[in-house]
Amino acid sequence: MINSVATAYRVMNEEGAKFARDEVAVTSIEYALIAALIAIVIVVSIGNVGTAVMALYEMVAEEVAKAASGL
Repeated sequence: MINSVATAYRVMNEEGAKFARDEVAVTSIEYALIAALIAIVIVVSIGNVGTAVMALYEMVAEEVAKAASGL
């Protein structure tokens, strides 16, 4: 039992070391982080644009209501 645990631990260490040396994995992680950052920027930008558009529509609605009440 102890021997199999030691073997499993050794295999995990070897595989972890291979993963750490693997530049493809590092590059994939970097691309994933860049994609996540871009997604966050897009979400924040869309939120800001949505707020600005809503304010514009509210302003236009107020002006139309003023013009309609003045007739």
